[in-house]
Amino acid sequence: MTPRTLLSLSLLVFSLTLSACAKPGKIGPIATKQGSSASGASAKSAGSAGSSTSMKRVATLEELQAKATKGDPEAQFNLGMIYIEGSGVPKDSAKGRGFLEDAAKSGFPQAMFNMGVIYYQGSDGVKQDLPKAREWFQKAADAQDRLAQFNLGVMHYRGEGGVKNYAKAKEYFELATSQGYAEGAYNLGVMYAKGEGVTRNTIEAVAWFTIAGAQGHSDADKVAQDLKARLTKDEQKEANARSIELAKEVEARAHAPAPR
Repeated sequence: MTPRTLLSLSLLVFSLTLSACAKPGKIGPIATKQGSSASGASAKSAGSAGSSTSMKRVATLEELQAKATKGDPEAQFNLGMIYIEGSGVPKDSAKGRGFLEDAAKSGFPQAMFNMGVIYYQGSDGVKQDLPKAREWFQKAADAQDRLAQFNLGVMHYRGEGGVKNYAKAKEYFELATSQGYAEGAYNLGVMYAKGEGVTRNTIEAVAWFTIAGAQGHSDADKVAQDLKARLTKDEQKEANARSIELAKEVEARAHAPAPR
């Protein structure tokens, strides 16, 4: 199975000034759909006619359909995304959603995640239903899908599809962070900088932003440095030490057995 594709992720905006108090911005859009894991020579170009290559690709699509009909959840997921995206076949959101839901009901994490996105956005022929979106994200998060964990954090943070719960938001951002998802660490930095669900703690915020930067978040290092500039020299040393300690904690969580 080739690596799954993630569509555009515009996740969280954090604005800091050089005044006495940090001014964090709002949490932005959730992570969006995970694409088909079908191979590059699969049904993406199945609709092109004439060449022997296209005939081979059609056969691959037929094989995928045969597997999906027999209940293979990965084949159902891939076929669902092919029809939803119209990748080499006429776009058919209803048909695609049917295959996707079959895969999701079989416990395929990417399918459960995408069902959550569909209900969150109100797309592909369904009305927006935030409680149902949260249910699907919960199922995918329980299956250790890091994007679902992140999205659950966002929904708990905002109170979407249920009550607002900063403690739950923090829990799911931590889970996503332990799987290397930088936006989870960034959001934890925001929560500590603003004192949302936790005691406001600039040193802890710096540590989480440092983790986010190490995981590849493009803005986190600058945010961490801006915050550190407002600390005393002793506090800066404490922040550096905490960043090292926290990195070890995150690494330990990453290698801990998944909860059953």
